[in-house]
Amino acid sequence: GLCYLLIISFLLFQDIDVVRQWLKNLDPSLGKPLPEREYAVDCRLYTPELPCKWNNFKNVLFDEFVFFHFIGWWARAMVCRDVGLTWFNSILFEFMELTFQHILPNFQECWWDHIILDVFGCNWIGIWLASKTLRYFELKEYNFSGVSEMKNAKGKVYRVIGQFTPKSWTRFHWGMFTHWKRFIYVSILILFFQLLDLNSFFLKAELWLKPSHYLNYLRVAILALQAPLVFRQCYQYIIDKNTKDIGSGTWILGLTLLLESVLCFKWGYPMYKDIPTPPLVKWGWIIAISSVVIGATVFFIYKEHHYAVVRSKTPQIEKDD
Repeated sequence: GLCYLLIISFLLFQDIDVVRQWLKNLDPSLGKPLPEREYAVDCRLYTPELPCKWNNFKNVLFDEFVFFHFIGWWARAMVCRDVGLTWFNSILFEFMELTFQHILPNFQECWWDHIILDVFGCNWIGIWLASKTLRYFELKEYNFSGVSEMKNAKGKVYRVIGQFTPKSWTRFHWGMFTHWKRFIYVSILILFFQLLDLNSFFLKAELWLKPSHYLNYLRVAILALQAPLVFRQCYQYIIDKNTKDIGSGTWILGLTLLLESVLCFKWGYPMYKDIPTPPLVKWGWIIAISSVVIGATVFFIYKEHHYAVVRSKTPQIEKDD
């Protein structure tokens, strides 16, 4: 993770055309613009004139990346360990796709792709399966014996693999609405959750990388290996008042995602600056963010006032008893 952070820091001072040419040293097929593709051209769910009446749906359903989409949300839920928070992030990312589809053509999807295949398809199934996986591991007995104490090869293999998994799989209860500080902390966590995926799409587009290129998988692997530690550190910092330091792993991953975002903006601004933002997107986010800020402020002020009233009455009740 630290090495990747240093690479991103170095790339911040490089021109995108130079970086594209550097990538040709890793793969001679890189450094060339990707062929243009059309997205969401025919959004009909039912195509009676074709031999396969559900041709459009079938083509998307059997796309090579559907499986990785499902696995991705299973992994996110396993790391986050909170079904509600992961589910919210999955829905929020669909809005991110709608927000940036005028910039990134591959964000253009049909309505049934967003709703049926993404939100209630790959996302929901992956998150649901992760909740079952977590429940299984929560109830599972662990054996922390050393490898040398294992009597058979199978046990030794499982023990070695287990060395790289979390010590426990306890579910996280983030309690986002229990206190205004927690609300802010979890909101920041959600923001970085979105940056993790958004940066991936912008970097692919700006560096002319095919979605299936190994560099994309390498980036995902580097960040994914850091995620379990980071979420554990964040959770401990949020719920435990005695924890004063959020942890070096969180700082490294957070700074990496921030610098990636700066890099995407630096490289992408000349490419996207002349593309107008749709009014619906602009005003939609202004209204949404304003509503969240105002709503959260009113909610926590009322909650603090309510607790203050309850605390003020408690001594009187005890005195009467």
